[in-house]
Amino acid sequence: MSARSCQQRMRRLFGRHILFPCLLVMLSVGALHAEGTTEASVNMRKQLPAREPEESILDLTFGSPPPLATERGILIIDAFFDRNGNGRHDPDEDELTDKITCSLDGIDYSVPAFIPGLPYQETFELSCSGEQYTPRLDDSEIFVSKRGQILHLDLPCSRVR
Repeated sequence: MSARSCQQRMRRLFGRHILFPCLLVMLSVGALHAEGTTEASVNMRKQLPAREPEESILDLTFGSPPPLATERGILIIDAFFDRNGNGRHDPDEDELTDKITCSLDGIDYSVPAFIPGLPYQETFELSCSGEQYTPRLDDSEIFVSKRGQILHLDLPCSRVR
């Protein structure tokens, strides 16, 4: 089919507005051409040897940046006086602010405690004590199982007699 007969057919189908179908044809041909070049450039990148990341002057001076907070776990510890002994923090039970201390990985924290920066897939030993109150800690091991995990520990306590 010649170009002239193609134009005549298109005019019969679309009237004088022949520009629209021509644009569609040109865009589809351009998209096919772009796909071929993208694939070729991807193949060329695969053949190039991988470069090691270069260190900047800031990395050399200050060291590498610390891991993001979303890559580490967070432990939040709250203590309360468990009057009825059920192990749950009921509305009428008082919080024990600065009356309990907990030790995690050799560092002492005053409760309530917010402990960020725990590496995931690691286990930490937790111990808690107080002068007027005795904390009931069912499991002394804290395990951060995934990145960015927030562990919240409500620590029930009873009075020392």
